[in-house]
Amino acid sequence: MYHLHFVWLLLKTWLANLTSRTSVRPHGRKILILTSGKLGDLVCMTSLYGAIHRQLGVTVDVVSNHFGSELYAGNPVIGKVHVLGQITPAVLAKELYSHAVLLNPNPELVALAVRAGIPYRISVTTPRENFLTRVFERFLQERHVYRFDQQAVEFYQTMLGIIGLKLEVERRTLFPSTADQQRANVFWQEHGLPGKFVVAMCLGAGKAYKLWPVERFAAVADFLVEQYGAKILLVGSSADRDRSAALVAVVKHREAMVDAAGKFKLLEQAAVLKLCRLFVSVDTGPLYIADAMGVPVVDIAGPADCVTQHPIGRYKILHPDNKEQYGDMAVAFHSGSENEARYRKMTEAISVKQVTTAIDELIQKHQLVNLQANKLPATS
Repeated sequence: MYHLHFVWLLLKTWLANLTSRTSVRPHGRKILILTSGKLGDLVCMTSLYGAIHRQLGVTVDVVSNHFGSELYAGNPVIGKVHVLGQITPAVLAKELYSHAVLLNPNPELVALAVRAGIPYRISVTTPRENFLTRVFERFLQERHVYRFDQQAVEFYQTMLGIIGLKLEVERRTLFPSTADQQRANVFWQEHGLPGKFVVAMCLGAGKAYKLWPVERFAAVADFLVEQYGAKILLVGSSADRDRSAALVAVVKHREAMVDAAGKFKLLEQAAVLKLCRLFVSVDTGPLYIADAMGVPVVDIAGPADCVTQHPIGRYKILHPDNKEQYGDMAVAFHSGSENEARYRKMTEAISVKQVTTAIDELIQKHQLVNLQANKLPATS
């Protein structure tokens, strides 16, 4: 069925390409960005959208997963956000886009751009793509081989040099509304968090092999409470509730836990995280939201190579000691289940000591807490 789907999609795409007639386009550029990236990717790409707006003077429309319409709300450099899997070629065709920029090597994205009649199509590719992806790439006007030794946004800026984009410093931005900020402030007051050293943690991840053991998160939480008098704020989606509840059940200092997993929409969560002093999690979407909001982060990256994409503010990235012994790292576009057992070992190789050391270093370097005011009194 998988192959039949793509054969049918290929036929429809070929016919659309064969019969298409370039409609009259508005003067100037009208750019559609298409991505199948996950939440963290969507956060990072705000830097690219901002660069396009600043340099070319245009807003961009975006096709993304369901997170995009929520995450990008209020962003002045983004026009319309279409949901991948829901938007149709016919609807996109009415927009008369001049350029389609594909941020992932994905036949579905190529087919959507071709069938929408977008005349100029630019995409990334890699040497590892399969036969079907290669076939669909024939419908592109520009293909650029992805560089795994370069930050993703820098690569995309270089790729879009064809339309006049130049390299600039990466700047990720999110725009919580006034209502989002008000809800965050009410939550903060209700839980007695003003004036506290609040550390947020997210225990979930989009891929199972990234999940760090709950009992180790609990040990880190207890360390933060005992060493720094911290309040621990547990965040994430509703899918993370079970792991958050499991942590609360095993920590020594339950009174210092505030479990908010699944309670906030994305930009509400961004507003809440902005009030925190530190964020600790694996390499997952909420970590990139925290980083975009200016919060120092400890990234338990495990197998994630973090070369093409990583936090850009104040951060520590943690890989296993002697990581070379585990083999290749998980890289962009090719971090799938075929290596899941090996990747899981790399995540589990990160020790509690590595994480607490990284926390100490960030706190001391950036003076994140008044030690005398926050440290718990010694027990007799």
